[in-house]
Amino acid sequence: MAAEIHSRPQTARPVLLNKIEGHSDTVNAAVLIPKEDGVITVSEDRTIRVWLKRDSGQYWPSIYHTVSSPCSCMSYHHDSRRIFIGQDNGAVVEFLISEDFNKMNHVKTYPAHQNRVSSMVFSLESEWVVSTGHDKSVSWMCTQSGSMLGRHYFTSWASCLQYDHETQHAFIGDYSGQITLLKLEKQTYSTITTLKGHEGSIGTLWWDPVQRLLFSGASDHSIIMWDIGGRKGRTLLLQGHHERVQALRYLQFTRQLLSCSADGGIAVWNMDTQREEAPQWLDSDSCQKCEQPFFWNIKQMWDTKTLGLRQVPTTVSHRGLEAPVTVVNPADACVCCVCVCVCVFVVCSTTAGSVERLCVGNAALNAPPSRSWALSSRCECATPASTPSKKKSKRRPSLNVFVFSFCAAAIKNAVIVCVCACVCVCVRAAEHRWPRSTRGNTTSPTWTWTHPEA
Repeated sequence: MAAEIHSRPQTARPVLLNKIEGHSDTVNAAVLIPKEDGVITVSEDRTIRVWLKRDSGQYWPSIYHTVSSPCSCMSYHHDSRRIFIGQDNGAVVEFLISEDFNKMNHVKTYPAHQNRVSSMVFSLESEWVVSTGHDKSVSWMCTQSGSMLGRHYFTSWASCLQYDHETQHAFIGDYSGQITLLKLEKQTYSTITTLKGHEGSIGTLWWDPVQRLLFSGASDHSIIMWDIGGRKGRTLLLQGHHERVQALRYLQFTRQLLSCSADGGIAVWNMDTQREEAPQWLDSDSCQKCEQPFFWNIKQMWDTKTLGLRQVPTTVSHRGLEAPVTVVNPADACVCCVCVCVCVFVVCSTTAGSVERLCVGNAALNAPPSRSWALSSRCECATPASTPSKKKSKRRPSLNVFVFSFCAAAIKNAVIVCVCACVCVCVRAAEHRWPRSTRGNTTSPTWTWTHPEA
């Protein structure tokens, strides 16, 4: 499928020119062949196909090659006609395509990862193939010798990758929502910085080496533009999708950003438009305006004898500059404080019950034994059934009753406090990490289009 972008994207829509069908499973990567009316696709059905447009106007596969494992990603270099395929078993396979695009020869297989290869980039300048995988690592290998040059591990799956060929810097996005910047060298590497801003796993990255801008899309339905070249930490938050962002492409000539999401929506963003910088999220235990405590700040609530309030993010202007602060809604009471009050009430009531049971038990143990009576068969008079023994029975000491009652109450209180604490933590996490739709700069795309078959 190809899309035509007109000069005025505000009113125009993309036009469906053609659709390629033939794969029996998910297509994980597709790339246009420069200066050729053709497309290269790889799929989960373990096939690599090169489609060329025939005189009839339809695309037919000129190359149909099957590999041993499902294909997860692809990197194609047109000048050398070298193609690298990442597989589900962790291997990277290199092929060489003929000049007429009718034959493909196997060159080498690289044991890059122990699990599925998620993304891959080939650099002709350094003769490296850099790849990320679900084994939580990024690796770079030499295509001349086939040896492993280096590897770096993350705390979560590495999902996407972008590489700067001139400076040998790699941007790696992972499932924790972080983007790590690495400086790759032979047999070594160095971690430059870590970019944090997304609230979901990173799904795609795109690097513009000219303006030195990094674009990232994530499962939180948002796109962030990172100004790496400006070195001022400037970021822009773009929101317009309703599902996770899967792919990004930046057009340098028209200064437009193309994005697509899992619901089949395609959005075009005009990056020449002046936009406000997205404010950063600040962590604070009290309001920066009224200095009242939030609901998790129990110490300040106790000191000031005030009820904790919920957190609402906003921005304030001071001398013409916008700065993000955290303020509160005074009418919004705290659920956590209610849980704390319930805990205190339960603790007091169970402790009082333990003391009451102790007093009743002591009174029952210390009381003199009463005489029991039975009906006689000789007459209707009540006669004593037995004479109580003068020997006193051995009774349990009152200390044991107190210890048993106190332990039972303590266990019960501990369980209740743990449950309430879990509720408090969940409420704090939900309130502290406010959705991005209520904070930052939300910018609508120039136009959006959804595929009718999505």
